[in-house]
Amino acid sequence: MAKTSVKTVTLPDGRTVSVSSSPEAWWTTDNGSGYVDPNLIAPDPRQPREHMDPVELAELTESVRERGVRDPPTVTPLKLAPWVEVAPEHKDLPFIIVGGHRRRMASLDAKLEAVPIRVVVYTCKEDYLLDASILNTNRAKLTPIEEGREIVRLRDNGVTLEKIQKSLGCSNTHIYNRINLTRLHPAIQTLLKPTLTEKKRLSITTAGELGSVGAPSLEELEELSVLFLIEIKAAREPGLVPQKDFGFDNIGSEEVRAELRRFELQKILLSVIKHRHLDAGRAKELIIEHKLQLEAMQESPGKKTERFKPSKRREILANLTREVSGSTIVDWTPNEFRRIFEFSTDEEIERFRVMFHTAAGTLSDIESLLTKIREEKRKENSTVTKLVRRPA
Repeated sequence: MAKTSVKTVTLPDGRTVSVSSSPEAWWTTDNGSGYVDPNLIAPDPRQPREHMDPVELAELTESVRERGVRDPPTVTPLKLAPWVEVAPEHKDLPFIIVGGHRRRMASLDAKLEAVPIRVVVYTCKEDYLLDASILNTNRAKLTPIEEGREIVRLRDNGVTLEKIQKSLGCSNTHIYNRINLTRLHPAIQTLLKPTLTEKKRLSITTAGELGSVGAPSLEELEELSVLFLIEIKAAREPGLVPQKDFGFDNIGSEEVRAELRRFELQKILLSVIKHRHLDAGRAKELIIEHKLQLEAMQESPGKKTERFKPSKRREILANLTREVSGSTIVDWTPNEFRRIFEFSTDEEIERFRVMFHTAAGTLSDIESLLTKIREEKRKENSTVTKLVRRPA
């Protein structure tokens, strides 16, 4: 019979506990509990948390060093969970962490010799995955992209979206928004990092809509690149600048090429959102409008729905100009504006100034484009007239 190696360890709070380095019966008993060396617990290489705030982790480590681990991490016996994958150097360890990754890391950093654990024995892979997801989501909150990747991991392992929704206690809209984040171009995903300032970080609503766009055809992509030429030229951030040409014909399978076109569409729409300083609401409207337009064209090639007919678009433009020029605002005197903003802060005045500057820029861009189209039309008509008048 193998000899059990047990030692007495003094915890940070002064209490003493017995810790074994050899297997004990409770190690493989569901809901078993006790103390073990944290070095016996393997990390989960597929745990959803990709970002751990170093300041928060340092604070937790200091707390653990002074007081010990008060809330036992949840673990499961590796030999009773054949579906679990760990790094080669951890395959002989008795446990894998299920919930409590930060507490495990903090106890190792604090060089504790013993931590309390709670053992859970799972009967199937699905129960293990759902429990791991719930335990980690309910602790220090996962970032939206981490949550999305965890939902995708559960889905790819056979867990239905309905069961995921019920387990996490969230709506269908929330689930699909998080999944869409995982469908963003990698460079756009970096704009979701929690370390970015709110001003630089992309809103989750906008990001979710961008991730939901389908793959356009090459012709549709080229048409959009012309339509939004000004916005695309203004794009400067590395990895987010749309390509000047879309030579994907010789790259991989059609599935790969479709994914590349989808990524380019995301970058084009993002360049428009950034150039026009659109808030989340207007950005969502822009994306949905182009999604609907592309879907309409793909469902009925060569035939646009009523919403996208030129006559309908001209009507929208006419209504816009009537709304601006017909507003009572145009009759307000400079003194009236001074009265309106008499008690406003500098920040509030600047916010309004930026909004009107953006709107003026948009109207100016439209006016310039219409001037160009008019000149092109005149040139075409002039050419036709000359051809008609040419003597036989």
